[in-house]
Amino acid sequence: MAKTLNKLSTLAIKSMTTMAKTEGHAIKIPDGGGLYFVAEPERSSWWRFDYRFEGKQKTLSIGSYPEISLVDARSKRTKLREQVANTIDPSQQRKAERISLGGANSFEAIAREWWEHTKGKWTEGHAKRTLTRLINDVFPYVGAIPINNITAVVLLETIRRIESRGAIESAHRTNQACDGVFAYGIGTGRCENNPATAIRSVLKPAPPQKNFARLKETSDIALLLNTIEEYKGSAIVRAALQLLPLTFVRPGELAKLEWSDIDFNKALWTVPAHKCTSASNEQS
Repeated sequence: MAKTLNKLSTLAIKSMTTMAKTEGHAIKIPDGGGLYFVAEPERSSWWRFDYRFEGKQKTLSIGSYPEISLVDARSKRTKLREQVANTIDPSQQRKAERISLGGANSFEAIAREWWEHTKGKWTEGHAKRTLTRLINDVFPYVGAIPINNITAVVLLETIRRIESRGAIESAHRTNQACDGVFAYGIGTGRCENNPATAIRSVLKPAPPQKNFARLKETSDIALLLNTIEEYKGSAIVRAALQLLPLTFVRPGELAKLEWSDIDFNKALWTVPAHKCTSASNEQS
């Protein structure tokens, strides 16, 4: 049975936009065929297109409302569905078009080159988060611009968009990634200035970091160790809890421990670089 298309109307969109502002949260409304409208309470509302490609669920931004009307959004949906039907990934197609438009010296082209060059120094999770920030919050606005043409004002406008949704920490991290891209561009002779460094002092201050819970008295250490000893759950979890205070490694590094990492003759556990948060080896 075919899925219903064109469920929305202009009146419904205006009503949902008003409701989102009144209720203070985003409202997602489907139009069918993968197209849906996201009414935002404090910023521009957006059109999104969901699709599956090679077994994976993907989402593509179609544009903001009212710049992109309901009729325009439906026209874009038709073209995107045709691409999927012809085994073309719309996300990859858009990326290729942006890079082609800006050429080899576009911000996106150099950012991806920088990411490939640098990702070996990071954990897999950090590398993925860094690229995702650039894809979602930077490439749509400055990706096609030649890197040497991006001014501090242009970059600040891009980072301000992140701040406007309250993601202050993310704004700082995204600007930090941009800083790396521009530094790489300078080092490889593709640009002369680093606007990310220039705007750092005018970004909204990042919220203070909260310390994790900790033992405040040395007398609490014995209580903690005894509590771990009496833990009634999995024996593997209990063993891990007992190892942590003896080795002071991160939980993620302990979870990736393999027998080959331990030299029993030397009573030495070496944590390989690719399992560490930093690139340097850590030993316990």
